[in-house]
Amino acid sequence: MSVPASANVTALIATFSTTGAGVKVGTTVQVSGTTSNDFTSPVSYTVTAADTTSVTYIVTVTMRPVNVTHLAGPLVGAGNADGTGAAASFYWPYGITSVGTNVYVVDTGNSTIRKIDLAAGGAVTTFAGTAGSTGSTDGTGAAARFFYPSGITSDGTNLYVADTYNHTIRKIVISTGAVSTLAGTAEVSGSTDSPALFNSLRV
Repeated sequence: MSVPASANVTALIATFSTTGAGVKVGTTVQVSGTTSNDFTSPVSYTVTAADTTSVTYIVTVTMRPVNVTHLAGPLVGAGNADGTGAAASFYWPYGITSVGTNVYVVDTGNSTIRKIDLAAGGAVTTFAGTAGSTGSTDGTGAAARFFYPSGITSDGTNLYVADTYNHTIRKIVISTGAVSTLAGTAEVSGSTDSPALFNSLRV
């Protein structure tokens, strides 16, 4: 069994499904479900069949390296430039989600939503909003305004943004870039359900 480097092997979970057979970890009989083990040393699993024959398995864990690569933005410094790789810049990127080969980033400090096209070698463009210009305007692409958004998710067709200082949930149609306010009232904070009000949404 291979796990990423630096993984906590004391908390790995073994899952069992028994049908007419018993599974033992050491001398402890397990039922269908999960058990937690410390895999820092080999763990013995004895499988006892319905006819009482048994086979013992020894599980050992090896650590495999995890390769981290630099996708976009400079290693130091902030900005709002579109471009590929280190030529692009961000200002306090916070939330992230992906749809297909595109990654969408909430660029909080710029009050924009950025798109990273993995199929185009990591090309970064500004998908919605205008850098340095805050507000709550609904619109398409650069015409829309956000106020320090922080969270983002997607259902595959739309992006949903936690527009933090507007206290609203914004919806962006991926195919068109059209931004609308889905819930909440811009710059009005609260905790009511009807009408829906939010207070400094963060994800």
